[in-house]
Amino acid sequence: MSVYDLDASSVAEATQKLMLSGTRLFAEYFNIYANVYSKVNFLNFFDKVYEDWLKISDVEFDKHLRTEQFISTFNEYVESCIELHAAMERMGYPVLLINDLIDEYLGATMMLSHVPVRPYNTAHEVVYKRGDKCLLHYGSSPKYKTPILIVYAPINRYHIMDLSESKSVVKSLISGGFDVFLLDWGEQRNNNLTITDYVNYIDESIEEIKKLTRVDKVTLFGYCWGGVLSVMYASSQGKKVKNLLLQAVPVDFDKDSSILAEWARKFPIDKYVDEFKEMDGHILNLGFLMRSPTRYAFDKYAKFMQRIDDEKFVENFIRVERWLYDTPDVPGEFFRQFIKDLYQKNLLVQNKMKLNGKVSDLKMIDMPVLSIIGVKDDLAHPASSIPFMDLVSSKDKKLIQFPSGHVGLCVSSAAYSDLWPQVIKWLQERS
Repeated sequence: MSVYDLDASSVAEATQKLMLSGTRLFAEYFNIYANVYSKVNFLNFFDKVYEDWLKISDVEFDKHLRTEQFISTFNEYVESCIELHAAMERMGYPVLLINDLIDEYLGATMMLSHVPVRPYNTAHEVVYKRGDKCLLHYGSSPKYKTPILIVYAPINRYHIMDLSESKSVVKSLISGGFDVFLLDWGEQRNNNLTITDYVNYIDESIEEIKKLTRVDKVTLFGYCWGGVLSVMYASSQGKKVKNLLLQAVPVDFDKDSSILAEWARKFPIDKYVDEFKEMDGHILNLGFLMRSPTRYAFDKYAKFMQRIDDEKFVENFIRVERWLYDTPDVPGEFFRQFIKDLYQKNLLVQNKMKLNGKVSDLKMIDMPVLSIIGVKDDLAHPASSIPFMDLVSSKDKKLIQFPSGHVGLCVSSAAYSDLWPQVIKWLQERS
C-alpha cells in the first residue's frame, strides 16, 4: 500500500469519526430539547407556554451542558475535527478553502449581522500605531487632568463601547469631562503573540498618552479579557496607573461557573492550536450560540420581531448583532496561554503568572479600584470577579454589582441612567 493510499484511508477514517461524533453531539442537544418539552404544560395560554419553555430551557441547558458526559462528547467532536483537518492537509486538500467555506456557512447562520446599518463612531484620531494595533484618541476638551485608557478584549471588537449616540460608554466618559483613549487590537494576524506581548502593548500606549498629555499616570479601564490584561499590567506597572477601573473581569477562574468556562477547563487547547494555529472567530461565535440555542438563536429574534416598528430599537439591535458576530480570529499562542494559564491552571490569583520574566503579584495593586460586575453575567461569572477586591492592597476600592448581563452593562438603558453616572462620579473624585 502506498503512502497516498494510507493518507486517503486516514481521511476516510477521520471523516467517519467526525460524522459519528457529530451525531453524538447532536443527540446531546436533542435529549435536552426532549427533556424541555416533556416538562412544558402545553394546555396553558401561548404566552405562558412560551415563558415556561424559555425558563425550562435555560435550566436544562445550564444543567446538561456542564456535565462530564456532554463535555466529553463535545471534546470528542473537536478532536475529530482536528484529526480530519490534519489528514486532509497530509493529502494536499485545499484546507484553507474548506475553512473559508465553513466560515461562510457559519456567517450565513447569523444573518442579521450582515444587515447594513448606519455606522456610529464618536470622533477620534489614531495617535499611535504599531502593526495593526492602534491607539485612538477621542476629541474633547477635558476638565480632569487624568486621561483614561480603555483596554478592550482581544476576542471581540471595541465598538460595543461606542454603540450609538445614546448608548456609548466612550461618550459618557467624554461628557463626564475626561480625556479618553482606546486601544484597538486590530486584526491580530500574528499567531505567535503571547499575553506578555499584549501587556507590553498596553505599556506602549500609556507611554504615548503620557507624552501627549504630559501626565505621569492614567486611569486604566479594562473590559472582560481586556480587564484581565489590565490587572496584569497594574500588578507590574502600578506606578503608571492612577486608578484601575474594571468591567466584567474574571480573575479567580476556578470560581467562574459559566458554561464557557466549564468547557474551557477541559478543552484540548494544545491539540487545537497546534493544528489550526489560531482560534477562528466564527468558531467562538458558534460556541456562544451553543450555550442555549433557544435563548441566543431564537428568543432574541422573536423579541426583535415584536419591536420591529421601533426604528431606534431595530438599529441598536442590529448594531449589537454585528458586534456579536464580528469576532476576530484570535492569535493561537495568546489563546493557548489564556486558556491554559488562566482557565485551566488559575495562575493569576495564585500570583504565579509570569510577564517579561517576572511574577505578576496582585498585592502590588494599591491604587484606587472600581470593579463593575453584572449580576446576570453568563460570560464572566460574578463569583470569579468578586474575589479580586480581597487580593489587592488598595485601601480605596469599590464594588458595584449591577442587575445586568455582560453586554447589558454597555447597551441597556438602565446602565446609562443608573450605572455610568456612578462610575463617572467615582472617577471625577479621583482624577
